Amino acid sequence: MVRRFPLLILLSIYLAAVCAAAENISRKVGDKAPNFALFNIDKKLVELNDYLGKGKVILIFYRGHW
Repeated sequence: MVRRFPLLILLSIYLAAVCAAAENISRKVGDKAPNFALFNIDKKLVELNDYLGKGKVILIFYRGHW
């Protein structure tokens, strides 16, 4: 236990530094969404920019099955 304590302290300091340095990204209603790519139901890669100017986009996350 005595040997693990310094390692635990160093790991805690490292994690605190990483979390503090993380960029805080917040979006407001009406902001432009960043481009991203996902696979559709047909396993085709589509990007958000593919639908730019074609109307509204609805993104649904289906989390598993019940």
